[in-house]
Amino acid sequence: MKNLNEQISRIRKVMGLNEAIVGVDGELSGMESNIFDEFPDDVLKTLEDEYGYMYSHNFDWNSKSREFTSSDPNKAYDAPAFNKWVEKNKQDEFMKNLDRVISAVRSDLLLMKRTELMKKKLDAFEELIKPVFGNHITGNVLTKFEEDVLMDPNATIESIERGFAEAKNIIDQYGNIDSSKMEKSTLFTGGDINIPNFERFVIANPEYRKTFDIWNKLHDEYLDLYLTKKNAFRGYTYEPLRKLYDFLVTYKKK
Repeated sequence: MKNLNEQISRIRKVMGLNEAIVGVDGELSGMESNIFDEFPDDVLKTLEDEYGYMYSHNFDWNSKSREFTSSDPNKAYDAPAFNKWVEKNKQDEFMKNLDRVISAVRSDLLLMKRTELMKKKLDAFEELIKPVFGNHITGNVLTKFEEDVLMDPNATIESIERGFAEAKNIIDQYGNIDSSKMEKSTLFTGGDINIPNFERFVIANPEYRKTFDIWNKLHDEYLDLYLTKKNAFRGYTYEPLRKLYDFLVTYKKK
């Protein structure tokens, strides 16, 4: 019996299964296994948060649960049996979709790298032209009051124009000073290239049209990449996605 247990233990270790036990009657117990037990906690959380929808939501919860009738008339369904099915289904679907998940993670990593590279190109070009053209092409530092005007989710062109006009009235009719009209914004700190300012500058100085066109092309390419929808559901950063990808590739080889 001892040798049998040792053999089973070695087999289960190779297969990544939980420890099996041989009872006095010779029956094996403890053979229930979960493929996700092999995953490090942080990797599993990344997988489930970002790509769980690709393998764990392929059924209607309400209709499927009704298939597991309960012997207790006070219960809508047999919860333990249903939960066991849900877990097995999740594992089965994950294995069926493993290649698809790996492909999705790879695609997201490539997109994030391309976006990062394009941002570096854009920043490098801006660092070249901003000292040359100065505040002719950059935006001014805004106040906290102007920041609130722009960040209003219901803002319109008219409300923004009124808000910016009102921002100049630092002292109200009662002689009180509105500090928000003097406090500098922490979001709009100035120094960034302002498209309307840049366009007006180029109209007045057409010899710099090519410079604007190069910047505008880099800016548009960066925005297109930045706004491209990823496969990831929540938006984790590069590092945990890379760790997940490396683990899945190794897991597949095993």
